[in-house]
Amino acid sequence: MITIKIYKDRDNIASVELLSNGAAQDITNLTRATITLGDLLVDSSIHTGVFDWTTSGAAGQLDIAAGHVSTLEKGAFTSVLTVFDATYPNGLVWGEMVTLVE
Repeated sequence: MITIKIYKDRDNIASVELLSNGAAQDITNLTRATITLGDLLVDSSIHTGVFDWTTSGAAGQLDIAAGHVSTLEKGAFTSVLTVFDATYPNGLVWGEMVTLVE
């Protein structure tokens, strides 16, 4: 399980590489992404600017800049990342990760 860090009230970006069978996936066609942080659901349809899948999405890189989400609490969380596109309009759970919010 991978670990990412989010720094509360900071501009840092956590990058996650989305792989399938060891190969980076082109995620430029995503329509939405969500990540759970404890009881908080960070959702690209609500929290605009948190997720970026266009800049490096062709190489499978999802950038997460959640430091300025106002309801973000510090702590360690087992997070679930879910991605959405035309093929998976109800979402595809990509996996779990440890997220440290400092």
